[in-house]
Amino acid sequence: MEKECGFGKGKRITDDREIKKVLQEGQVYSGSFLKIHYLQGVDQRFSIRLQAHIKGGYNRNRLRRRLREITRQASLELKNGLYIIWGRKIAIGIGYHRLKRDFEKVIGEGNLWRD
Repeated sequence: MEKECGFGKGKRITDDREIKKVLQEGQVYSGSFLKIHYLQGVDQRFSIRLQAHIKGGYNRNRLRRRLREITRQASLELKNGLYIIWGRKIAIGIGYHRLKRDFEKVIGEGNLWRD
């Protein structure tokens, strides 16, 4: 049984066709350290992506883990739909709380919080 606020396989977008659909048809909201593509849907699923030029596995994986945790915590309060969260290279040097504030700012500007 999958946890309600976890980040298991049922909560992830893994199909390339769905990712392309979100990127082409979805709305884009940008912040200082990340960019969120959103496409309204019935269920809620996420994909965490990073810019291609982030060197070093330690930094890349650390940023990915931070984005995954921020998304996991916020998932109960977000609208249903497909989300692609892009971490930018500049986000490597910042702390968790600053990244979380940027995430919340972008979600707020996009009006993606549940009513």
